[in-house]
Amino acid sequence: MRLSLIRSAALVAFCTLNIGLMATPAMAGNGKKEIALLPKAASGVLVINVEQLVASALWKELFAMAATNPGVAGKLNEIKTKLGFDPLKAIRTLTVAVPSDLSKKDGLIVVEGTFDAAKLTTSIAQTNSAKQVTHEGAVIFVSPEGEGLCAMSNQILLGDVNAVKAALTAAKGKAKGTSVLNNAAVIKALGNVKNTSDVYGAVLLAAKDRKMMGPDAQGLSGVRGTIDMEKGLVLRAVMSFDKATEAQAVAAKVLTSITGMSQDPQAKMMGLDALAKKVKAEAKGNEVKFDIELDEADITRIKGMVSMMMMMMGGQGGGAPGGPPPGMAPPISPLPQGR
Repeated sequence: MRLSLIRSAALVAFCTLNIGLMATPAMAGNGKKEIALLPKAASGVLVINVEQLVASALWKELFAMAATNPGVAGKLNEIKTKLGFDPLKAIRTLTVAVPSDLSKKDGLIVVEGTFDAAKLTTSIAQTNSAKQVTHEGAVIFVSPEGEGLCAMSNQILLGDVNAVKAALTAAKGKAKGTSVLNNAAVIKALGNVKNTSDVYGAVLLAAKDRKMMGPDAQGLSGVRGTIDMEKGLVLRAVMSFDKATEAQAVAAKVLTSITGMSQDPQAKMMGLDALAKKVKAEAKGNEVKFDIELDEADITRIKGMVSMMMMMMGGQGGGAPGGPPPGMAPPISPLPQGR
């Protein structure tokens, strides 16, 4: 039987991004404490400051739009009932270890917040026949696929069972040199981004992982960036390449696309030309820097375009006022069932 609640908890962890993707940096943690629990072999780190994200005006608007879909409220209520917490209130940060090999499932998610560990553990035990193991005094539920889940009052650990065990050992201060903090390359890349952003992260790409990407990405060695939604939407990203010529070629293609969109009559009619001009791309050495800064007027323009498209689609079959047109899937997929 698969650990359906492990996947449900993973869904909870990413529901904020599925639904919509600072008040002040002091409102919440920035994932630094949780990063120390991630495995050294990780190829990257992603931190989502949920507490800051859900406090932003833009996120609230996006969530309000999504909440018109009855499936969203239903799934959130199901999570509250089964897992014993409200993900929009209980979760503070999500800290993710990107697997060292993208074809493997050896990553780890650390969900930091306030949870009813007893209820969560009981729910898992009653819903699944998963094997239980004890490590460092904590119970880990293990699926046949090697997925592990460990629930505590301030953290939920999800991922490869060995990574979960290593995180518990690291939390006890017993592990030396096994944390991603000892991965100099990843930490150097992560040190070049603002760690008070709503979302921040850095990922290094091995040659074998690049083979799954397009021809322009074969020389892509890493990506780092941030997302902030305190005022409008600010996206900053840097792509690192093996060669400066590769970076220059990618930047040139992006700039050509921006120019084309800004001059396209149909794009102008939709207001996309003004948005295209907000995208900045610059090659410097072997890196391409991207900056997108959208203010409230830009966001209003985008919402208007989205509403127009939804109305046009709804006109084909009649959608509910303010809700998604018929046939559109809800932003959160149904909770998977155990088997």
